[in-house]
Amino acid sequence: MSNNTIDTSYLNKYTMTDYTSLFNSMPKTDESSGGGLTNLATEFQSIRSGSYGKLLSAYYKKMNEGDATEAIQKETANRQLVGGNASSLKSAAKTLSKMDFSKATEEESLKAVKDFVSSYNSVVDTVDDVNSTSILRNGVWMTNIMKKSAGLLNELGITIGENNQLKLDETKWKEASKTTKGALFNGRQGLAEKMLYKANQLTNSSAEKASYTASAYKDNGNYTKVNAKSMYEDLF
Repeated sequence: MSNNTIDTSYLNKYTMTDYTSLFNSMPKTDESSGGGLTNLATEFQSIRSGSYGKLLSAYYKKMNEGDATEAIQKETANRQLVGGNASSLKSAAKTLSKMDFSKATEEESLKAVKDFVSSYNSVVDTVDDVNSTSILRNGVWMTNIMKKSAGLLNELGITIGENNQLKLDETKWKEASKTTKGALFNGRQGLAEKMLYKANQLTNSSAEKASYTASAYKDNGNYTKVNAKSMYEDLF
């Protein structure tokens, strides 16, 4: 055979080949299926009719629904935690707001401020775990107000530390002026009353259903959270 011509006899050798053995050599799924060719045709027909597509869609839909359900449950649990912490803050803030520091004992005064600091820190620590604009805004508002009162707080032995957490120096609190304590915490314009008001709003917001956030979740159950830092500019 030359380089420029095709040996037709060589080609005919393959075009006349019986392909039965080729089809029969394909994998069989069961003995009654008639062999690999029948199975191949059946699979091909399933693909053309959309059966595979429907099965895959149903599978991924089930997975996505499961992820969304899990995410909603987690969101609901986080909101309940915020609500519980906010309720504790309301109680502690109410006590400080109404306390007559000139008559309260040292133990009563110290317990009241420790409860306030502890419950406030719990709220601040948990609000960022919730994907709720209203909850985050109230959390940011609380930390901003606390920062504006940093001067008087420091006089009473309360400092604002890392992640907006309050730290109490018990010795300094005991030695601080009772007049300064009343000026900061007492009255409708006092710090305690302001915290009580926002804690009440947090309690109400945390009671809202979390199911609407499902559309914000991705297939893997993650979601793009509201950025709390960007909210500071909108408040003051």
